[in-house]
Amino acid sequence: MKPKHPYDQLFALSKQTAILSSVYRMLEWDQETYLPLGAIASRSEQIEALAALIHKKQTSGNFQKL
Repeated sequence: MKPKHPYDQLFALSKQTAILSSVYRMLEWDQETYLPLGAIASRSEQIEALAALIHKKQTSGNFQKL
């Protein structure tokens, strides 16, 4: 199997981070609008975990190299 072109790899990685970012924004929206009482701690942890994952992918050596 022929290795993917660097542009295709960058596109795939960017698509992953875009999908994660959209989930992050949806969780934030839900937090501001319909979040049940008592769920803020759990939602904050979810948002924090996603933010860390997005940051890790966008600042990875592979992302910079591509």
